[in-house]
Amino acid sequence: MLPRASRLRRRADIRAVYEHGQAVHGALLHLRFLRVPGRPQSRVGIVVSKTISKKATHRNLVRRRLREAMRQALTTGPSGYDLVLIARTQAPGKSYQELARECVALLRRLPPTTNTTNMKKK
Repeated sequence: MLPRASRLRRRADIRAVYEHGQAVHGALLHLRFLRVPGRPQSRVGIVVSKTISKKATHRNLVRRRLREAMRQALTTGPSGYDLVLIARTQAPGKSYQELARECVALLRRLPPTTNTTNMKKK
């Protein structure tokens, strides 16, 4: 489980990432991100909608796998971001290892934190 300090929980925080952030896309996942200057660690929100599967058990399995993959990836990953990880329709059929590889690949595509402090804000 992600530590409480690493979770993006408030609706307003997630909305801010959607409205003011940028995105990187992969085959299985989308990652929206917003640089938050002065934040010591990154926070993550995970979105698995009903378009993934009508069955809650399938959605919850994907959510648990993504949560663990992000927990592992954030130990060495970037800090100072608010991240929203969005599962695509291909995600339910994939193993934990495939989802974890995709998470790491998306995190590597984030811009360096030194260059993102001047991102446009609305």
